[in-house]
This record gives sequence, structure tokens and C-alpha cells, in this order.
Amino acid sequence: MASAQAEGTLQWPLGSVMSLDIGGSLTKLVVRSPAGVATANDVSQGGKPWDVEQAVAAAGSGGVDGPDGFVGRILRRMPRHPGYRAELELSDGMGGALSFLQFETRWMDDFVDILADLHPFPQHPDGGELAVPATGGGAFKFAPMFREKLGFRLEPSDEMHALARGMRYFEAASAHRWAEEEAASGAPSGTGAGTAGASEVPPPLSPTGPEMFTYDLGGDRVVAWRDPAPGAPCLLVSIGSGVSIIKVGQSQPCGDVSVDRVNGCSVGGATFWGLCRLLTSYRTFDEAVQAADVGDNSKIAMLVSDIYGGEYAKLGLPGDIVASDFGKVGTRRYPRAPCVQKREDGSSLVEPAVEEADLTRALLVMVLNNIAQVAHSSAREHGIDRIFFGGSFLRRGTMMRVLTSALKFWSGGKTRAAFMRHEGYFGAMGAMLLAAHRGADKGLAALPLPGSDGWEERSE
Repeated sequence: MASAQAEGTLQWPLGSVMSLDIGGSLTKLVVRSPAGVATANDVSQGGKPWDVEQAVAAAGSGGVDGPDGFVGRILRRMPRHPGYRAELELSDGMGGALSFLQFETRWMDDFVDILADLHPFPQHPDGGELAVPATGGGAFKFAPMFREKLGFRLEPSDEMHALARGMRYFEAASAHRWAEEEAASGAPSGTGAGTAGASEVPPPLSPTGPEMFTYDLGGDRVVAWRDPAPGAPCLLVSIGSGVSIIKVGQSQPCGDVSVDRVNGCSVGGATFWGLCRLLTSYRTFDEAVQAADVGDNSKIAMLVSDIYGGEYAKLGLPGDIVASDFGKVGTRRYPRAPCVQKREDGSSLVEPAVEEADLTRALLVMVLNNIAQVAHSSAREHGIDRIFFGGSFLRRGTMMRVLTSALKFWSGGKTRAAFMRHEGYFGAMGAMLLAAHRGADKGLAALPLPGSDGWEERSE
């Protein structure tokens, strides 16, 4: 078994190491646990959503997610439990595991306090300054806090390179698992279970689904997808607080990656959530997204059919295409204005004629349609037919459906919208890989390429 820690490297409590992607709204955290350390997936039950309190109690005191463990302390002590899905856990190829968490960046003070309470606190093997891999704007913004309270620095990686490197790592993991599935089924390479494209039988990339997938509009479902050309040029649309569109050049998996930020826009995840907070009573981002799943934006937006009485065939515009976001609110159907009133305490109150779920769906469609259009324009300009959508803003279901539908409309079906299970963690994973490659923090052994020499699955 390969060693999970290189000789002389930084030993974090319980042998775990971490990497951060600190965005304006969310902080994403990758924790690498060596062989023999319990993780959340070990104490989850049947792949069901992880119950934080039960899992922390069940893991015991010796595991990374036990009451005294690295991740366990974070989960127990954050003001609100951070986003955590046990099914995202992956093998690190060295007998250990990679775990993934996220929390709102506004709780960074609490997170730093948790790290400060860890015992034994990590020491640099050579007596030098400690460094933790990081990317995102917060790698600079919060650097003084980490240095003052913890005594170590954040080792920043370029955000665009970290995103691209992380994406290529998960792409390699997907290709490795497809190859394993073919080998297990006895099918020749590139045939049978490994046929490129959609598949109804996803390979076991995680307990509950594939790493890469697309959205089948006809069947209204998520389907596993095998990339027929791993490492080929693509666009990576990173949807966070705002949106960055990155051209990722041809590259070997986990090798040097050429990146170029070719476009972007300020209308992103924070735009949607900010407007939701102003116009609705929803208290969390996920609550708003769940409401959008059942909302009807056609009650808020003006469609082509509202103007022409049906489709506009001459211009190739279906009747259900949005002609004007929030256009109906300005018509006589809603005679009372303004739509948003003020309560006595000064807070906003949506007019009863407008359902909150419909309003939220209209906001979501407005933001995502805008992103898809900008992405398509960028892909056409650079001659690329594959677009990967990622970022911590994305959620399964409605968001994927809207992006896929919009991209199909704008490209005439020529450009594919693809998604990854770990889309929100490209940056944090990439920062870990880049730091390991540089040896900047002396705290990470180089991670092997999935499927390469030295790669092995985590021992159960």
C-alpha cells in the first residue's frame, strides 16, 4: 500500500490535510484522510442523506468525523451545519479518502476558531512557516486572519488554474471508473458499458451516481455520461457569486493545463439569492431553490405566446420561450403597484397576487438563461462544442434542466451541456493538487492520477 503521507511532511491532527476555496458567498473545503481513519461515508447508512448528529455520535472518538475528529468538530461547532454529502467521498488512490464540505464564508471566524482549538496543533517538520493550500478571493482577504490566529499562511493558487486542474482531476476519475466498469463486465475497451454518451446504468463512481452526467430533456432526468474525448478543449462555466467562463486547453489528465478567462458576467448565484432575500421570505439559499423547483415562471415572465398568441415560426421562436423576464408583472394582470410592499417593520412583502415560488422560479430562469446565452456566445467564438457547468451555485434538477434547455435553444442542439458531481469543489481540489505539485506547504504527498501506477482504492 502506498504511503498516504510523504516522509517529513506536515502532520495535521489525525493525519488529515485540507485545502480551501474561499469565495464571496461560500467556502469549499477538501479534507484528505489517510488510510485507517474513519470518514463520514463509513458511518452513513445505505447511501441515505447523512444525519450529522447521529453520524458524529456513531463514529467514535478516533475517526476524522468522530466528536473529536477534524471534520466532526467543524460539523458540530459551526453555527449551522455546513453543506455535507457523504456520497461525494472519493478514494485518494493511496488508501485514504477525500471528503468535501462547504459553509457560508460569513462564518469564517468560527471556522478559524475551530482550527485553533485542534490539538495537537500542526507543526512544520523543518520549523518553518506552515501553509495551507487555498484559492479564491478569500485566499488573500483572510490571509491576515489565518496568520494572526493560527500562525500559518494561506498558500494561494491562481483561481482559474485551480478550477481547471480540479476539473481535469475529476474527469480523470470518471474515465478511470468507466474503464473499471468495462473490465468488470468483460466488455472490450470502448464498448458495452463504456459506450460514449448517455447511459442508464451509471458506473459506481460514488454510492449514488456517476461523476459526469447530462440532462435528458425528453425523459426529464439525469443520465450518466462518458466523455468520448477526455482532456479535449472545453469551456468551464464556473457559477459562483458571479460567473467566470474559462477556456481549458487540450491537456493530459492532471497535467499542466492552459487556461484563459474568455468571458464572464456579474449575474450569478449571489444575484439570484440577493433578489430572493429582497423579494421573498425564504431564509436559506437551498430553501429558495426548492421553491423554484415547484414554481411556474410563466405566471411572471412574458412569453413569446403572450405576444404572438403562439410560436413565432418565422424567427424560430417557440411559444414557451421567455420574451421578457418579469414582463407580465408590468401588465394589467397585476394592476396594483408596486409588487413589493413594505411591512410596518420595514421588511419586504410580496403582493399576494404573486406567489413566492413563482417569483423565485422566474428569478432562477432569468439568471440561468443569461448565463447560458453568454456561455454559448463564448463557445461559438472559440469553436468549442463542450461546456461544463460548475460552481457552488449549481443544484441538481431545475437548474440543470434550464441550462440544458437554454443551451440547446441557442446552439440549435450543437453544443452539449455537461455537469459533474463534484462541480462545486473544482477550485479546492485544484488548489490541493497545485500545492502538492509545488511542494509549497510540505503538507501534501503528491496525489496519483486515477488509474495510474501507484493508484489503489481505499481499503474497507
